Amino acid sequence: MIRAHRRRHLRAFTILAVVLPVIFFAALTTRRTPPVVASVPTALTDPTLATWVAHDSAEAQVLEVPIRIRLLAPSATTRGPLTRLGVELEPVRAMGRPDVLVYWTASMPPSNEALPSDAFLLGSIGGAKPRRFELPQPALQARGSLIIYSAAHREILGTLPVPQARVGATPSP
Repeated sequence: MIRAHRRRHLRAFTILAVVLPVIFFAALTTRRTPPVVASVPTALTDPTLATWVAHDSAEAQVLEVPIRIRLLAPSATTRGPLTRLGVELEPVRAMGRPDVLVYWTASMPPSNEALPSDAFLLGSIGGAKPRRFELPQPALQARGSLIIYSAAHREILGTLPVPQARVGATPSP
């Protein structure tokens, strides 16, 4: 009984050892190449956001990761009234949580589980690279706060106060 099983298994593994590499290489040669875009569409990038200057900065911590927050404004409006605001987040290291999103809200969240109904999605943040986001128009009237949210865990990781915009202040580098 055992010898019959051994023979059957030897034949099966011999056939698999020959057939599987052939199927694998055939699949590799017949697969389609992924489409490649030569450049990012201009609708998806805002070149003016890269030229904005910092008005004020602050530091905070989320999950014991220090984050530097810079309030940004267009360089053309540094002396006049602010019509647009942005924020730059620069974490020292990755937060170690999946799908970390940044929201802006005028009100503080009541709990660490649910996002407030007035929260605006700004974008995602990952790694230790600085990321720039444009704040929504209500941020011009209310200072608000930033919510760091893990979409995968469905939990608020932390809240960061938005630095106060000082109209007429000299921009910092």
